Amino acid sequence: MFLLFLLFLPLVNAKYTPDWDSLDKRPLPSWYDDSKFGIFCHWGLYSVPAYRSEWMWWYWKGTQPDANVVNFVEKNYKPGTTYADFAKDFTAEYFDAKQFAETVKSSGARQEKKFYGNKNENSDILFSQQISYPQMIEIVTKYRPEVVWSDGEWDKPEEYWKAKEFLAWLYNSSPVKDQVVVNDRWGTGTMGKHGGFLTYSDHYDPGTLLERKWENCMTLDKHSWGNRRDMKASEVYTAYDIIEQLARTIACNGNLLLNVGPNMHGQIPAIFEDRLAEIGKFVNIASEAVYGTKPWIYQNDTSASNVWYTSRYQSGLSNHVKRNIQHPVFNMQLEKYTIVYAWILDTAHDTFELKSVKTTDRTTVTILGTDVVLTGFGTAESLTIPSSKIDWKKLPRRDVIVLKIENAGSRNRNPLKSSN
Repeated sequence: MFLLFLLFLPLVNAKYTPDWDSLDKRPLPSWYDDSKFGIFCHWGLYSVPAYRSEWMWWYWKGTQPDANVVNFVEKNYKPGTTYADFAKDFTAEYFDAKQFAETVKSSGARQEKKFYGNKNENSDILFSQQISYPQMIEIVTKYRPEVVWSDGEWDKPEEYWKAKEFLAWLYNSSPVKDQVVVNDRWGTGTMGKHGGFLTYSDHYDPGTLLERKWENCMTLDKHSWGNRRDMKASEVYTAYDIIEQLARTIACNGNLLLNVGPNMHGQIPAIFEDRLAEIGKFVNIASEAVYGTKPWIYQNDTSASNVWYTSRYQSGLSNHVKRNIQHPVFNMQLEKYTIVYAWILDTAHDTFELKSVKTTDRTTVTILGTDVVLTGFGTAESLTIPSSKIDWKKLPRRDVIVLKIENAGSRNRNPLKSSN
């Protein structure tokens, strides 16, 4: 009776009906766009054998078993071992929720509270009706996540997962209806088309501005989302790699979601902790170029090597001004109102010339993380900074420079209708 009530609840005085025309019109809560950078974990029984990847069961028992995985299990576990047998070793005896939270906090990430629905483990229709659908409602009701990130949807259509019914309930009646956001993996063919923010694929990096909010979900381990006992240091992305991905992503209207894979003891591997702390040290220094920003009229500067842009409007603008200059996707370039952040990701140059930035007599450039402020650019069609004017000793990193550019000249350009 309780389940039936929940099934029909979205249809009573519903603002959103269980169809994509209605569900896709639901605005994305602003907190998600402002957050820019988040952390998530893949952690399960596959963390016990910790071999190959989080798809270990499939490589072992799927339709085309991997000989290396089969041999690994036969060599290290007794005959007749099942996947469920790994549960007894999934002890998580060193798990410390506060320590997990501190590790995430050290990265500078602000998007943390999630539920990860992985739904492709059983093809029986009763699985969705009696297990996955009521479980999702129970989890949302009990834990009140701000992100519901669905995955494993591709083998079955959206009708099988009751995806539209669940989203209608989530948006209309759930305890998180006003702040929750969801991704786009809700059944065969929905990824990149329907839902909340769009993921398109793992490690998605379009390199150009997208009108609809999207997410780049990637992992620190280059080869796996889950924990691997044979992972090498060379197989972990560097802090610079992640900073570059962050810049590329938020410049194009995306958020970066970075994964770490804890081990069966409940620990985040030390190399991941080090990476997150190093990333966070820089992100916290350059935070104003990250959080609460929007894409600019240019996403990158083709005249310079590996430069990406973010932007914001000056604080304290009147409501009248805001109404006239507001755009949901990007900030216009208006001399009096726009702050531009240039992420210079290739610093091995004698001169940095940004042809997308028009200077005026009032233009100032602050190098974030330092007290260096550059002026005297005059009126020019591009911004040029000699390397000699940068106090390299004061920089938080030598391989990334973030410039805060104020009072740059106005430019009339719609990046959604122009190519970089």
